[in-house]
Amino acid sequence: MITLYTHIMSPCAQKVRIVLAEKDLPWTAHPIDLPNKENLQSWYLALNPLGVVPTLVHNDQPVIESSVIICLLLWIIKRIVLLHEKFRSADPNSKKLSELD
Repeated sequence: MITLYTHIMSPCAQKVRIVLAEKDLPWTAHPIDLPNKENLQSWYLALNPLGVVPTLVHNDQPVIESSVIICLLLWIIKRIVLLHEKFRSADPNSKKLSELD
């Protein structure tokens, strides 16, 4: 499961949300209240020592920095496609990934 710690006004968080939406990945948003300094609370600093958004948690591992997060998301998508292709090649009657929509 993917959880994104985000704020609506953060451009860095916004570009991660765009990738998640465009790639149709399942994820959960956890809004961070920046005006009330929720990002500086100890529980959030344990996830992201810089105290900034976005922070993505995947497999219980936090990932910070939006560009790194996007690289991780693209890697996840690539693995999903490769896994699907592997199973599709094992079953010649299965549809191609592009035919699923």
